[in-house]
Amino acid sequence: MGISAGRIGAGESADLVLFRARNWNELLSRPSGPRHVLRAGRSIDQDLPDYRELDHHMQMHMGEQRP
Repeated sequence: MGISAGRIGAGESADLVLFRARNWNELLSRPSGPRHVLRAGRSIDQDLPDYRELDHHMQMHMGEQRP
């Protein structure tokens, strides 16, 4: 299938999310807690967009047509 997900190594794509939690309990008790997002090995903007900025994407996903 050509899927390389789940591999860690030099030269592999680095798309991952790092959470500041010591165990599953801490991670799940604060789902919006501090995190560090890497995309293609580079840190991306950590500020979450306002929900209004996401409306267009949700409408496209749900098949709604709104001006």
